[in-house]
Amino acid sequence: MAIGYLFFTVIAGVIFTRFFCASCPIKDTCVHILPGYIARIWKETPGPYTPGKLLISGFLFVIIFLPALPALITSPMLLLIFLVCIVLAAVISVLFLCPGCGNRFCPFRKEG
Repeated sequence: MAIGYLFFTVIAGVIFTRFFCASCPIKDTCVHILPGYIARIWKETPGPYTPGKLLISGFLFVIIFLPALPALITSPMLLLIFLVCIVLAAVISVLFLCPGCGNRFCPFRKEG
């Protein structure tokens, strides 16, 4: 079960880079490092994200986390650890990675 979930998340993550990271104008110097390397596989011209790409990216991002929840609900401590890790990853991204990112097309970019 765990190996299947790991395989699933890797595949979903690679597909995520196709729809989100491949459109990034700074994928060659990506502060997220690994997604930048994977995004170079896709020969896509950088540009604004279309609503379709954002929808697919959001869906892929969510389905990476949802399959783990039914198994984790039976263990409140593991569920708490999982959710804390997700929140910490988001906070670290917003506080440390996003400010150094130059992707002017990113929907999470704060102007100013």
